[in-house]
Amino acid sequence: MIGTLDIAVIVAYMAVVFMIGFIYRKSGSTYEYMVAGGRMGFLSSYSTYAATAVGAGFAMGIIGNVYRLGISGAWTLLAFGFGFAMVYLLMPKVRRLGEKYRLVTLPELVGKRMGRGVRFLAGIVTVAGISGFIADNFVGLGTIFKVYFGIDLWVGILVAAAITASYTIIGGQVAVIRTDILQWAIAAFGIAFIILPLALASAGGWERIASNLPPDRLSLSSLSAYAIAGGLTSMVFGVQFQNHLVQRQWAAKDSKTLLSSAALANLTFFVWAAVCVVIGLSGAVAFPSLSSPQSLLPVLIIEVVPAGLSGFVIASLLSIIMSSVDSFLIGVSSSLSKDIVGVAFPGMGDRRVLQVTRLSAVLITLLAVGIAVLYPDILGLIVAFFSTIASGLGIPVLATLFWKRATPYGVAAGIIVGSAVALYFRLMASTFDPSLAGVPASLAATVLVSLATKPQPKPVIDEYFGKL
Repeated sequence: MIGTLDIAVIVAYMAVVFMIGFIYRKSGSTYEYMVAGGRMGFLSSYSTYAATAVGAGFAMGIIGNVYRLGISGAWTLLAFGFGFAMVYLLMPKVRRLGEKYRLVTLPELVGKRMGRGVRFLAGIVTVAGISGFIADNFVGLGTIFKVYFGIDLWVGILVAAAITASYTIIGGQVAVIRTDILQWAIAAFGIAFIILPLALASAGGWERIASNLPPDRLSLSSLSAYAIAGGLTSMVFGVQFQNHLVQRQWAAKDSKTLLSSAALANLTFFVWAAVCVVIGLSGAVAFPSLSSPQSLLPVLIIEVVPAGLSGFVIASLLSIIMSSVDSFLIGVSSSLSKDIVGVAFPGMGDRRVLQVTRLSAVLITLLAVGIAVLYPDILGLIVAFFSTIASGLGIPVLATLFWKRATPYGVAAGIIVGSAVALYFRLMASTFDPSLAGVPASLAATVLVSLATKPQPKPVIDEYFGKL
């Protein structure tokens, strides 16, 4: 158990995070609340990219996977890094359209060309997919509270949800990004500069790790072509079509800031993968009999971190996860209010949309808590919902942005077919990767239906593809 000083550090951290949300509570518009008014500088932009991406799945989940499988257990994170690189291809178009129309959600970007019905469909997939990411991170937070405070997992999930949702709902995107700076600094230092060297020392150094583990666990050679294809498909078509990451493209103050911060964040993901590998392999040698691989990181804090530092390191774990949850929550509540409720009930004023967005955040929090309690598999959740986003939105969004012959019927068909196929394979618990079926199905539906239906009018095409 942790000491009084450690508890004081954790409470202080929570208080500071909540205070930041309180300070930035007066968002005057949806543009301010959802994309921080488009004025974030380099440090804010980089920190929020890095902190948002490295959540429970890419910390506790990946480290647990490496503990169980060896280096190949980090493949999901490596694939994420490759998928994130798509930002460089999409950024010019997405950024310019966002500036032109003052966009705040990804479905709104699609709807500007394809209409309200397609926007509504994209909003449904966004809400369903990102809700799973929130649940994934609630499980991670609940596990931390369970390990260190001895409470049931479901109680820890409820506590985590209440803490994180409160400052996010109060402060909006500005508060989220400001807390991300603090949270990423704490997370990176605690994991990379405290846990990493202590875990390596507890295993007796790299030479002992290399001599104690089978050779296949020290390489990626155990990865099959199928696993590589599935991971790349999920991430390449799933990463850039998450609403919260698209919102970050519009939150940066200019294109130069966006490009430099995204490039550094992309590099960070690969460095983070190396950190996870060393910690996971160290744990496999030092603590070879854990009942749950996902508990390795909390166990390391209990066993190898000296008294007095535990509180800071626990705060770093909380930082990793909370910095993802808040971004996901803003992203999905924005889409629920703007792209689902807003489309169903057009004519709402900006003030009313802002109220609906905050209420949406509460409802999504409750939904994510339910998912987390019923399905507490951290990495399983994140992989499942990546495949939903990849299959339902990847091809349709690309077609909207770059294919002039795409039609609203074709894009709608791509969203519906891709999502349905991925959902079918997931519900049937098939061993076949849902994205490997969903993405091709979405591509076929988008292309065939678009070619079979009437092209969009020339003024619509010129407006969307013309000089921005």
